[in-house]
Amino acid sequence: MSCYCCQRIRLLEEKIASATEELNALQLKLDDNPDALKQLERRLRHAENELAAVEVLRDNLHADREKVYLLS
Repeated sequence: MSCYCCQRIRLLEEKIASATEELNALQLKLDDNPDALKQLERRLRHAENELAAVEVLRDNLHADREKVYLLS
């Protein structure tokens, strides 16, 4: 489970980095295609929200692991 969370976090971080690069490139072309920029900003927010959710799951997993360790 822990490895899955780490892999998921790494994947989401890569998605955010990629979306950020695309966003930066599209900001230069804002006048040409403002709808594309809005769509990319939505994708970036979505990826950031996914990353935040995975981080919460990871933190909960660590807390649960600590509880099990303390109980044993």
